[in-house]
Order: sequence, then structure tokens, then C-alpha cells
Amino acid sequence: MISNRWPNGRFPQFTARQQVISDDRTGEWHSFAEKFGKAAFIKRIRIKYLRTFGAVQSPFNAYLSLVGLETLPQRVSQQVVSAQRIAEHLTSAPHVTKVNYSGLGYTPQYELVGKYFPRGVGQILSFQVDGGADSVRRIIDGTRLFSYVPNIGDARSLIVDPAHITHREVPAEARIAAGVSDNLIRLFIGLEDVNDLIADLDQAIAAAY
Repeated sequence: MISNRWPNGRFPQFTARQQVISDDRTGEWHSFAEKFGKAAFIKRIRIKYLRTFGAVQSPFNAYLSLVGLETLPQRVSQQVVSAQRIAEHLTSAPHVTKVNYSGLGYTPQYELVGKYFPRGVGQILSFQVDGGADSVRRIIDGTRLFSYVPNIGDARSLIVDPAHITHREVPAEARIAAGVSDNLIRLFIGLEDVNDLIADLDQAIAAAY
């Protein structure tokens, strides 16, 4: 039930349908006022802003961040080398239909890599596999070294299905236009041994099919 406060025409941000609290796959669309009634204001603050902007670090967390910055170049350098090797490996892996990584020679951006990224293009890559969301879920569940976390910038290697995690709130038409399909997997490569990471992906993909 909608609180009488919101539908008076002065607060369209509470009465307009919002992707963040809806599900376009099932056709369920909600406004904050419709879904939360009198709690619409605080729910919008928490869901739209607190989660997006984050909170202020505690002194100890700030200290850990500063300590971590001291070894950042060395860590990133190793991660980039590992990401390149994993991307190259996946191009010939069974059931992998496409690899998205600008460090590979066949990508449209490859000519710019040497100019703008002489030390490598980063620790993030994605790839598509045969099948759909079910295949992706089996692969993710089958990994042992990768953590199912949507963050980036970690020391651990991470794996997610963007269509259902990072891009869940993006309308389907925009997701597909950006190449974020249900059979897409995104990796963030951490500091683990690259041969172990490759072996983990290989066994998870093999077991999924």
C-alpha cells in the first residue's frame, strides 16, 4: 500500500518504477512507494545511496589500505601477467566460445594496447561458454580457488556471472547491447599461482558439461 505522502506529484523519485527493486526477467516492476509504503524514504536511502556510495572507513581499515598501497605495483604486475596467460588459455579451452580481453591480438582495441597500456591491460577478463545461465552456474559452483564475489581489486581471484550480479539491475535490452549475456562469466585474477587457477577453471568447465 502506498503512503499518502508520496503520490502527491512532488516526489516522482518515490513513485516512478525503479530497476533496482524490480525484476525485468519476470516483468515485476515496483516503485519505492509501492513496495515499501511508509518506509520508502529510508529504503531508498539505503538501497540507492548507502550501497552505491559506501561508508566511511574506520581508522584501522584506513591503515590497512595505506599499508597495502606500498606493495600495490608488485601485486598488480603479477596479476596482469597471470590474467594474460589465463585469457590466452581460455581461447582454446573446450566449451568457451569467446574471450573478452584487450590484451589478445584479435580484439578491436589491440592496436591501442601498446600505446596506452605497455605493462598490460589489467586483471579483469570475461568469457562466454556453451549454454546459458545453468551452465554458468555449474562452472562457478565447480571452482575451488575462485571466490564468488563481485568486487575487484582483491588479492584473491574472483568469479561472477555479471547478468545476475553486477548487471542485475540493468534493463535486459541494455545488458544484451553491452554483451552481458546469461552465458558470460567475469574473472578478476588475484595472486594465486596461475597454473593452479588455470587447472581450477579447466576442471570446473569439464565437470559442468
